[in-house]
Amino acid sequence: MCEDDLSSVYRKRNRYEKGRVSKTQNVYYGPSYDSDVLCIVTSDEEFEIDHNESRGEFYKIYTASGVEGFVRRKNTRTEG
Repeated sequence: MCEDDLSSVYRKRNRYEKGRVSKTQNVYYGPSYDSDVLCIVTSDEEFEIDHNESRGEFYKIYTASGVEGFVRRKNTRTEG
């Protein structure tokens, strides 16, 4: 099974979902504004949301460049 097939299987189980932010925002190390900022994601950048690891008002995300971190749910839209 190739990586794309695995990704779609996980999405079907509602663990992972594609997402984008509606405006540029910070990616935090942890689910808190007090956490270190790892990078910035822009509105045209797609990432995977891990619903099992998301906490409170933060989604856990994985960017295409390999960064794992947290972004605010408020400014994030999911793409199912």
